[in-house]
Amino acid sequence: RWGRIQESILSAIPVAGVTRKQTRESRLLRQMGVLLQAGTTLPRALEMATEGCHSQWEKKQLLLFRSSLLMGAGFSLSLRECPLFDSGSIPLLEAGQESGQLESYMERLAKSRQEEAGWKFSQAMRFIEPAFLLFLSGAIGGMILAYLLPMVRLLEQAGSAF
Repeated sequence: RWGRIQESILSAIPVAGVTRKQTRESRLLRQMGVLLQAGTTLPRALEMATEGCHSQWEKKQLLLFRSSLLMGAGFSLSLRECPLFDSGSIPLLEAGQESGQLESYMERLAKSRQEEAGWKFSQAMRFIEPAFLLFLSGAIGGMILAYLLPMVRLLEQAGSAF
C-alpha cells in the first residue's frame, strides 16, 4: 500500500516524480537487459528483477507483467499494461522484441533514461540551490534583526534617560 501512496505523491511533484520513474525504469531495463544477454528467458528475468525491487508495489507490478506473459498475452499487451514503463519507451521495446534484439534495445533505452534523469536532476538543482540560499539569507537576516532591534530600543531608552 505504501508503494502506491508513494507513487501517487511523487507523480504529483513534477521533477521528482519523473526523475524517480526514469531512474526506476532505467534500473529495471538494465537488469533485464543483462539477464537476457546472459541467456535467461524473459519471464525468469522478470522474476529475478522482482527480487531486486525495494517496493512491494514494484514487485507486484513486475509479477503481474510476468504472469500476463505466462498466461499467453503478447509482449506488447503485457508491456502496455505495466505502469512501470513509460509510454515513450514501449514502441522501442516492441521493436527490439520483434527484431530479436530486445536486450540491446533495453541497454540503450536504460542508458538514455539514466542520462535524462541525471539531466533533469541537475536542472532542478540549478533552481533549488539559489532558492535555498535566498531562504537561508532571509532567515539569517531575520535572526540578526531580531537580535539587534531590542538593543536599539535599549539604547533609545538609555539615550532618553540622560
